Amino acid sequence: MTLQLSMVDILREYLEAYGSVLEMIARYRAETLSYAEVQNLVSETDQSVLYRLKERSHDLFRIDDPESGEQPLQREVLFDLAVGALFLETMIFREAFYQRAVFGQQVGGLRTTRGFEADPIIAELEKIVSAANPQIDESLRETEVLLEQTRDELREMLRQHSSDGILNRYLVEHAEKVEEVFPEGVEPLLTTVHGSLAKAYSLIGCSYLESGHFGEAQRVLERALEDDTESIPHLKSLIFYCRGMTAFLQGDLESALSGLRRWKESGTHSSLECCSARSTARAYNLALNALSSIQRQAKATGADELASLAHDLSDKLSPPATHETCVQ
Repeated sequence: MTLQLSMVDILREYLEAYGSVLEMIARYRAETLSYAEVQNLVSETDQSVLYRLKERSHDLFRIDDPESGEQPLQREVLFDLAVGALFLETMIFREAFYQRAVFGQQVGGLRTTRGFEADPIIAELEKIVSAANPQIDESLRETEVLLEQTRDELREMLRQHSSDGILNRYLVEHAEKVEEVFPEGVEPLLTTVHGSLAKAYSLIGCSYLESGHFGEAQRVLERALEDDTESIPHLKSLIFYCRGMTAFLQGDLESALSGLRRWKESGTHSSLECCSARSTARAYNLALNALSSIQRQAKATGADELASLAHDLSDKLSPPATHETCVQ
């Protein structure tokens, strides 16, 4: 089965790799780092997050067949090359650290063993061990530079993929880890990526809505409305829709009807235009199904007035206009 990769996979692996590499460097400088820890982080297996990041970046961004007609985005190509260089530098560190921490300890033990003190090969081996220190220092300097540069490239790639709702949701859902990598924090990062925080949260809210996560969609859309009440006029209508559907899923039929009625009154023909055409149609059909269910449940419990209101609202709904883009 072919692994379907996306920018979310790259972001997830990068956030973990960034923190792991910084922790490795900090532990080395505090003289508490073991070779086993280095080997766990830097290896050519999927147990290593750096290896996973490198391989996923290659799979997603590198085109091996030049005759395929595919044209890679140059930003992604640059990121892929930098990630490859980052992996190589950590491999250099691993080998140099091994020479000092493991190989060097063994050589030192032989130096104090009777019969080996004056063996000329010991002196040669000690030269190899002593050469590891400057190699370690150089590889760590390069690693730190590459971490900063790949982080900046990733920020630019987020801008290029700004319409990816799932990707933006990941940033918000993993805000603590994101802030460990991007010092400006999640909301300034979203503002950089989208031009305004309201646009970012509007897109994220629509992504939640399209996935049927109405409570999360409402929360994020309300946050977008706090930031900008002018440039995105349909947020309130979307929020009414989310309130209605959330209440329906919770079994609160009266609140569900109230939310959907306010959604209708605010203009259903324009209120879902941040969603794709298919998702808009699905949202409309979900509202109709909810109203039909409210009507049946109300009748079953003798709430005839509620049933009548649900029926009337259902009759008044008409399919909203569909749009293929979210926030303009």
